[in-house]
Amino acid sequence: MISQFEKIIENKQEQEFENKIIIPNRDSNSIAFKLQISKTLFLSDLQWITFDRNAFIISPEQIEVKIHCVGISFRDVLKARGLYPHIRQFAVEYADQEANARDEEIGFEFSGTITRLGSNVRKGFQVGDRIFGKTIESGTFKSHIIVDKYAIVHAPENLTMEELCTIPVSFLTAVYALYERANLKPKQTVLIHAATGAVGLALIQLCRRRNAKIIATAGTEEKRKYLRDICQIEYVFNSRDLSFVENIRQIFPNGIDIIINSLAGEFLQESIKLLAPHGHFVEIGKRDVYSNSKLPLFQFRNDCSSHIVDLFTLEKYQKEKTHHLLQEISNEINQGLLTPIKPMTIFEPSQVIQAFQFFSQATHLGKLVLRITQSDQELNIIDVKQDTNKNSVQISM
Repeated sequence: MISQFEKIIENKQEQEFENKIIIPNRDSNSIAFKLQISKTLFLSDLQWITFDRNAFIISPEQIEVKIHCVGISFRDVLKARGLYPHIRQFAVEYADQEANARDEEIGFEFSGTITRLGSNVRKGFQVGDRIFGKTIESGTFKSHIIVDKYAIVHAPENLTMEELCTIPVSFLTAVYALYERANLKPKQTVLIHAATGAVGLALIQLCRRRNAKIIATAGTEEKRKYLRDICQIEYVFNSRDLSFVENIRQIFPNGIDIIINSLAGEFLQESIKLLAPHGHFVEIGKRDVYSNSKLPLFQFRNDCSSHIVDLFTLEKYQKEKTHHLLQEISNEINQGLLTPIKPMTIFEPSQVIQAFQFFSQATHLGKLVLRITQSDQELNIIDVKQDTNKNSVQISM
């Protein structure tokens, strides 16, 4: 009997595609392409394929964007490997599920230029405008996408396309967690776990805007050194063992006002015990949420509160609010009050496999960025329109 894995390999070998070499920033106006997630779910099998952008009609409230760069997130890597914990609609076929529930639709944040406008989108936007934004309606690892008008804002003129796509996920998460949920006040104490990631570095900037006392953790000595030397944070501890609990308790015996958590299991449980009276525990990770882990309610007895931050839920049910928050973030960056995430590691589209593998190692600092149509390097793509084999991959925008 042939195994399911062998069938996947057999089908892959039977497919006959035409390979093309393109230069994205030269050819993307005439050749639309996107990242295809392999049926094998191996990162090494990621590949770029063509699609017909003219097959998609723009509704009156929508905008087509040419994607220059995208930010890479842990969610993208999990989806590419088929490991992201989805909540799918009951009794709805996979192909009809929302984009956020389909593994092949990866990517959330992007920077680019407007290429087409819906008939009702005339105020504020024009073809050619430089923009950045976020969307759950479509994956962003594509040369072109169609988004709702609330998904984008104008880009500050002084930022590159690469810098722009470090902003949406990191700063929206940070602003919503600290300002909207925890209501950060001056001089409060804030514990940021895994603080050298893009969200952590955004949180550090926001804490300093409110003159808060920052306590941070990180998993390697290199990352902790970065927090001490570059970010100038006094209290930095190890997130790979529980030593941070006793260290923090000794320095802050009255507890921590706000804890921004992305650790799991016992590390989450012990972090909650550090809450000060009236404190806020803000969960930005997903592992314990989708594992249906139990919270020790006794630790919240002193009028403490718990919050779960999920940008995809926020975007789905409060589009105007997320647009407003992103516009405020853009304004503050324009005024020099906030800065794009650094360090930033840039990859060409031809390096997408290396980029995903590098992210999986969890050794990087800051943000990983992938150029799409911004790239001037050769890119091998597969023209799926030439394939008539019955096993050909179905594509969608």
